[in-house]
Amino acid sequence: EPSHPQLLDWLANWLVKNDWSLKRLHRLILTSSTYRQRSRLPDDASVEDAEAWRLALEKDPDVQWLSRFPRQRLSGEVIRDVMLSVGGKLDRKTGGPGVRPPLPAELRSTLLKDQWNVTDDTAEHDRRSIYVFARRNLRFPIFEVFDRPAANQSCSRRNVSTTAPQALHLLNSEFSFRTAEQIAERIREGEVPSEQQIETAFTLVLNRRPATSELEDARRFIANSGDQALTQLCLALLNSNEFVFID
Repeated sequence: EPSHPQLLDWLANWLVKNDWSLKRLHRLILTSSTYRQRSRLPDDASVEDAEAWRLALEKDPDVQWLSRFPRQRLSGEVIRDVMLSVGGKLDRKTGGPGVRPPLPAELRSTLLKDQWNVTDDTAEHDRRSIYVFARRNLRFPIFEVFDRPAANQSCSRRNVSTTAPQALHLLNSEFSFRTAEQIAERIREGEVPSEQQIETAFTLVLNRRPATSELEDARRFIANSGDQALTQLCLALLNSNEFVFID
């Protein structure tokens, strides 16, 4: 049963009174103070806020009563789109047929002839994930490891798992490394001074500046990691929980 039946009744009445406008309903929900809550206690929280947060954790451990924002992991499709975006490669064109980006060599070797004919136009390979061609018997690798359901059976709701292949894919896949290279290249093309490259990398990938401790760790890493240090730093940021989870 729904956790908030009275709220559902109120929203249903509100929708009727507002000409059945789903756009207005979405705006109402998304701008509400409940929807805009945090999923964690801020560092500068007051004593009163800390006590309220402790009670919320105690009384609402599963976030059934919407006492805070439920921490969420991005889906595989969104992770791919965000990676393409921060690498400066996401093609935002809309419409048209599905595209078949290149697959890893180890997966191509298992396919039958003509099972996945890569789209000839390489400019199409970076289209948004909604346009990646879907086959019943073949899931795009990053979608598969991040819980996209198989297309040969019905699925009312996706599972959200935490598995080793997810971390291994983000760390070791050709797509991840290429994205890290593209981010590093964006930073260099912007003629960012070397001392600011770390801050730019954090800004592009995590949309924030690094903390003092993070900045010092990154500086030591850059100093001891050779020619590909900036690429490796970008790869590490892509593998952080902060990149794939919404707080």
